[in-house]
Amino acid sequence: MSEHQNPESVSESSDPAESTSAISAPVAGADQAADSLADASEGSDAPEASAAPAASGEPTPVDAPPADFRIAYVSGVSLGKWGTAWTERNARVRTSFTMGEREDQRRVLTENLADVSFVRLPFDRGDDLHLIKLYEETPMVVLPKGHELLERADVGLAELADLHLIQDPSEVPGWAEIGTEMLEGTRPDLPSPDRVSDAIELVAAGIGFVILPQSLARLHDRKDVKHRRVSGVAPTEIGIAWRIDEDDAVRAERVEDFVGIVRGRTANSSRGRAEPEPEKPAKKKPAQQQSKKPAPFRPRQPRKPASKKRGRR
Repeated sequence: MSEHQNPESVSESSDPAESTSAISAPVAGADQAADSLADASEGSDAPEASAAPAASGEPTPVDAPPADFRIAYVSGVSLGKWGTAWTERNARVRTSFTMGEREDQRRVLTENLADVSFVRLPFDRGDDLHLIKLYEETPMVVLPKGHELLERADVGLAELADLHLIQDPSEVPGWAEIGTEMLEGTRPDLPSPDRVSDAIELVAAGIGFVILPQSLARLHDRKDVKHRRVSGVAPTEIGIAWRIDEDDAVRAERVEDFVGIVRGRTANSSRGRAEPEPEKPAKKKPAQQQSKKPAPFRPRQPRKPASKKRGRR
């Protein structure tokens, strides 16, 4: 499945539109909507998200200048506190936030359409891109409302063996070894849905189930489907990538600053770009009084008695 690309909004982020992300088990993201991540309680190590830049709802003027810094991301990723920290520290830098398709997450960097990109692993960084992993996220199974397995907080992959996996089986490692439709050769020869929303429609109709990263499951939450944690499937991962050789020195510096924010660098750190605080004049230390050395002890000499002068008689 592919991800649907939203139009780019300059200086303000778009609300997450319908995701058409590839449904892959070893993949992750975080909710871009105001529904910030509660992943700690769901078994995810994703960072706590704050409100993302609000959408203006107005189209970008055709003659608008290009953004000074361009951030791309795949559906399900929450920029959270990273986007907020960047815009607060760089209020004069025109910043764009663009959601793109998963298959284009490398191209947006190699064709210089973005300066940094939050990517879904696995990701081919090649020899020209940097990549650092950020966090893991719990995979979820999406089932139609009322399904008996929804009574559990955690569903094992083996418990789904007799159901139909709607997505491509290659996206769920281990399914070929336990799925009844795979072992008996009864799986329908039908193309997998290209979009997550289409797969969710089939789940709601009772056709089968899908396994999604937690953020995508939450992003496509509906009244007629529910999701639960699924065990037996590897955690999903999100990373950030950028070009190794950046020709524009100013952009390279901004990339370094943004990656520093993602890695936890504060505005007052030695590599931050915040205005340095003026140095305070050093306080003069009070002059130390020289201590007088005590005079050496000398015993008092007794007086000699006065000699008697002889007078005339």
